[in-house]
Amino acid sequence: MALLEGLHDRPRPGRPEKLTAVQREELRAWVLAGPDPEADGISSYRLLDIATHIQERWAVSYGLSALSRMLHRMGLSWQTTRPAHPKGRCRGAGAI
Repeated sequence: MALLEGLHDRPRPGRPEKLTAVQREELRAWVLAGPDPEADGISSYRLLDIATHIQERWAVSYGLSALSRMLHRMGLSWQTTRPAHPKGRCRGAGAI
């Protein structure tokens, strides 16, 4: 065991995150809560909406690709439901 005591990870290369861990958790909660269609006028956030929120709240700017990578590292991904035609058939429990 004496040999392993001197082993430790070296600092990782690359730029540190612009947002702190606490700020990232606040952002994650905000994204997961989603917009209020009545108040915000939108049904889902776009990367541009999230970048604007970060800029207004913490005065930190992110490019869209960097923001997408950060959200992915946070376990968030862009997902949407498949669109359904309003006059389409309902595929309920009785559908074959």
